[in-house]
Amino acid sequence: RPLTATCIGKMAFLLAMSEAQSLGVLFGGSTAVLGWLAATKGEPDTIPQYKGFRELYSSGYCTAFCGTMLMNWTDVCKVRMQAESLKVPDPSLRQYTTFTRSLTTIARKEGLWVLWGSGIVSACYRDLFYSSIRYGAYPIVKSALFPADAHNTDIGVTRKWLCGVLTGGFGAALANPSDVVMVRMKAESGLTSDGRFTTGLYKGERPRYTNGFEGLFRLLRDEGVRASYAGTSATAIRAALGTGAQVAAYDHTKHLCKKHQLGILGKEGVPLHVFSAFIAGIAFTTCAAPADVVKSRYMAEPTRFKSVLDCGVQLVRQDGFRALFRGWTPGAARICPLFMIMTPLLEQCRKAIGLGWFAA
Repeated sequence: RPLTATCIGKMAFLLAMSEAQSLGVLFGGSTAVLGWLAATKGEPDTIPQYKGFRELYSSGYCTAFCGTMLMNWTDVCKVRMQAESLKVPDPSLRQYTTFTRSLTTIARKEGLWVLWGSGIVSACYRDLFYSSIRYGAYPIVKSALFPADAHNTDIGVTRKWLCGVLTGGFGAALANPSDVVMVRMKAESGLTSDGRFTTGLYKGERPRYTNGFEGLFRLLRDEGVRASYAGTSATAIRAALGTGAQVAAYDHTKHLCKKHQLGILGKEGVPLHVFSAFIAGIAFTTCAAPADVVKSRYMAEPTRFKSVLDCGVQLVRQDGFRALFRGWTPGAARICPLFMIMTPLLEQCRKAIGLGWFAA
């Protein structure tokens, strides 16, 4: 009973923290785990203990804190652009019509914290879990389904894409509740006064959540598991298409550059990793864009639509086919730099905790 009371007290404290305080707790705890993995990696050229966990955790950590945390502001702009049509049906009255306009409007009217920090905790813990599976499980699934032989170490881009589709779709489906919280907090982001928003799309309304942890807790408690998985099909499709394109593009670009010995790109190292990550970013953004737009709209206000398909159909009828690629520019502006920062750091992180190069 005393232990239970202590746990409840600590949970209540965690749920009452600000978004900035919650980010500090999440980052500090996650970094401590990474430090332990580096300290226990063992001798060189040996298989480290808990190799599978190291594969998964390094991918989740680097994506969350070396990529998502730095580039969160671009996702805030993207979600604001995608969700505005829900609140402002008349296109002539919308103010978040382009990435540049969204960026300058939010920064000028609401400040840098709203631009960068909105939904940042849920975005980071989402990627700790989601990317550990979609990215970290890729080498595991690849070697299990298509083991390379001594005569041909490359399995081909189609099989690589299939492995990425499997890990991306599965990881996104499991992590969907955190995605719901993230989209909601970014869609309704803004300055507050006396407990109500004074700026943004939800001006005059009360914030749903205090921080990302409280958001996830209240989503599961108040709306149930079923509601927390609203929009799972759109999320899983987006992740499957995007991850399949991303890991196949990254893995195969590395393979081709090394195979043809393209100068500094012909061997493992930062130049090859940065270039391959850029190609992967373009592939991910383009393939995931339609499902991403539908996902953001559906998760922001799920009761407005009969289903994910209905959400997509209404969007195309209202704004045309091009609306499915709304937010492509901020998406690419976020994804490409994110991959170009995160992926080389992930490669180095893997070596630091006793793993080899990614998908080598």
